[in-house]
Amino acid sequence: MMNTMLGEVVTVIGNCVCIDNGLMLNKEQFELIELPKLNEDERKYYDEIKQAENGNKIKMVGDVIYDYEYDDDHCFTPEEVYRAIEAIVKGGYND
Repeated sequence: MMNTMLGEVVTVIGNCVCIDNGLMLNKEQFELIELPKLNEDERKYYDEIKQAENGNKIKMVGDVIYDYEYDDDHCFTPEEVYRAIEAIVKGGYND
């Protein structure tokens, strides 16, 4: 199942997505609240920084940016950095 910032997707009917709280969204609205899909390495990294920073989103974003700029152990593409930051801001991810 697909998760969003507002809940889990229950069904998709045509161009509409129904969230488990009863909210119906069109495709554009859904894309705004859909949690990003992270690969296994990205999920592991997200979980590590979330735990290290106790869920503090500002510190988590700072860690991602610092690691991207200065840490040679983390070789991130700009797209991976974007997805990690999107997951932080939206509060989670999809597998």
